[in-house]
Amino acid sequence: MDIKVNETPVRTSRNFRINNLQIENVNIPENIVKFENIEITQDGTEISNDVSSNKLVYGNGDILENNVYNFANNTLKITSNKNKSNVKIVYTFDDENTVLVNNIELVAQKDVNVVIVYNSKQIKNVFIMVLLKLKQIQM
Repeated sequence: MDIKVNETPVRTSRNFRINNLQIENVNIPENIVKFENIEITQDGTEISNDVSSNKLVYGNGDILENNVYNFANNTLKITSNKNKSNVKIVYTFDDENTVLVNNIELVAQKDVNVVIVYNSKQIKNVFIMVLLKLKQIQM
């Protein structure tokens, strides 16, 4: 399967030359089980699995976006209503956790520092597909 990503506005495309990148021969694994090796530390945020399925205006393209919505094995909604908050998410790949199709939604009022770390305890190939949606709360 070929996937087109980074459907960005024309201005962004000209400045960074990142518009409509084509990724060829993407093989999405068929047996996707829940990803279990996750460690989350948080300060001033609320975390749930209740992500929205709203279409993105720019970004990943319909094929990638639909695959993440349909096959995500980890979903996180990070909500912050404080002035400053921190979240660190660590995903560790091992023999049982080799595929991560991740749907993360960040809803924030003010400054939020989010650090996502991907570790591996193995030499095997792993598969990672991430959809990250950002939404600012207006006061």
